[in-house]
Amino acid sequence: MRKRIEVSLLLAGLVVLAMFFAGCSGNTPQGTTTMVPTTPLVQAKFIAWDIIARTATSADTFWLIVKYDAKTDKYERALAYKKSDGSWYRKDAKTELYDRSLMEKLYPAKIAHVPSLSDVPVATPAATTAPTTTPVTTTTTAPLPAPVVTGITPGSGMAGTTVNITGITGTNFRTGATTRLEKGSATITGSDVTMVSASTISCRFGILPSAQIGAWNVTVINPEGQSGTLVNGFTITNTTTTTQPTTTAPSAPTVSSMLPASATSGITINITNLAGSNLLNVTSVKLTKSGQPDISATNVTVVSAAQVTCTINLASAATGQWNVMVTNSAGQSGIGTNLFTVTNPPPPIVAFFGAPLAGNHPLPVTFSDLSTRNPTTWSWIFGDIGAGNTSTLQNPSHTYTTAGTYSVKLTVTNAGGSNTTTLSNYIIVN
Repeated sequence: MRKRIEVSLLLAGLVVLAMFFAGCSGNTPQGTTTMVPTTPLVQAKFIAWDIIARTATSADTFWLIVKYDAKTDKYERALAYKKSDGSWYRKDAKTELYDRSLMEKLYPAKIAHVPSLSDVPVATPAATTAPTTTPVTTTTTAPLPAPVVTGITPGSGMAGTTVNITGITGTNFRTGATTRLEKGSATITGSDVTMVSASTISCRFGILPSAQIGAWNVTVINPEGQSGTLVNGFTITNTTTTTQPTTTAPSAPTVSSMLPASATSGITINITNLAGSNLLNVTSVKLTKSGQPDISATNVTVVSAAQVTCTINLASAATGQWNVMVTNSAGQSGIGTNLFTVTNPPPPIVAFFGAPLAGNHPLPVTFSDLSTRNPTTWSWIFGDIGAGNTSTLQNPSHTYTTAGTYSVKLTVTNAGGSNTTTLSNYIIVN
């Protein structure tokens, strides 16, 4: 009985072992390879040295892609900055890793690509890009004051005439201002407007014969568009009215002095102060001298009723004293007798050179005058013997036909005198 039990237990154990090994061999058939799932490969959008931003026109944050790490699926990136000349730089050498998908979502635009990291150096740009200290509201928040018109002289004029206004008075007048007479929708615009000062303007009003008789407003308009008006400040009278006949012509000008008061002939001089009275309407300035043609000034500018500036060319002016004549727009003239003196210039300083200075005969040599103080005549002696060994040209040429060593002499002359120099043994002919 005992042996039977032992045999039963042994058989039961064998059955259990057989079931165990059968289960193990059923899970993995012999010769079969187990497959390990893999993550699909990711194609990065950007490559090393791309510079990216939020949009193609972004001007805020730029990133430099240093590299892409496929194992971690991250970009290594560094902040980049753009200079005004279009080049790139970094403020420091720091980099960081950032998730690829999030990076491509936030910064999808490729702005540029550089050849290498050295093309985006670590640098500190000049501090010229911070405009925060420049005020830009001065001219818009503090407008210039508008002009104010308080008076006009003369205060009336006849229809059909041109009235010379010697003074529209007030305040806050600015250079470039325009003037008007206004009545209803009718307007008479001033001409020859002259800014005497910030409180006085002179001009002319051409009044048509058909202009409405009566009081007109006087308006001054500054260049900025601000205006001021004197209501009923000017009266236009009928053409048959004979009152105030003198209002159509200015007072005759006078001349008292001139600065500078002298200059040498042959130059152009700027007159800084032609002084006198009633000069507001002066249109021309001349130098006059008996027996000599008049010399007309250019750039005539009226500074005030007592000062005019101009430019005078004395290229052919005779020496001696000259009168100064000014003429206004009405044809009236004033003359200052012997106010300006033209003097002779100093004698010229002679200098020259020739080329070549040596060579075989026949040797052609070109001479160039280097004299100063505006000489007007030249006399050359080339030093050899024979026809053509002199010249009166400023820059002559001469051919030496005989071997030898020659001295060259030049004499130059202007209205102030002459000067001579000789260069000994200057030309050597073999």
